[in-house]
Order: sequence, then C-alpha cells, then structure tokens
Amino acid sequence: MTLYWDGRRFDTATAKRVGKSLSHTWSNLQTGTDTKLCVKFKGSNRMACEKTKYIGGRAQF
Repeated sequence: MTLYWDGRRFDTATAKRVGKSLSHTWSNLQTGTDTKLCVKFKGSNRMACEKTKYIGGRAQF
C-alpha cells in the first residue's frame, strides 16, 4: 500500500491482513490538522482518503 500526504506520495509499506481488513500503522506521524491522507493498494485504481481533524487534548491516565 502507498500513503499519500496532501496529494504527494509519502511512503510505501506492506499491509497485514486481519480477518477481512488490510492494515498498516505508520508510527510517529505528526500530521497536524486538515491534512489529507490517502492510501492506495497495488493493483487498484481506487484510493481511500480522509482529512485529519483536531479533537482537543487527550485524557491523561
């Protein structure tokens, strides 16, 4: 799978299958707010995208 950050190719990784889902975790990404992140799988013309949002401070435990 390939990760696109605001329309630019950022990184490529191998996804893992868990049940019916394919996933990968990119650690330590500081995406900020209103960043468009998209993923595309090899062999597919389709792309899944989402825009990051600010959700406030996280609870501290």
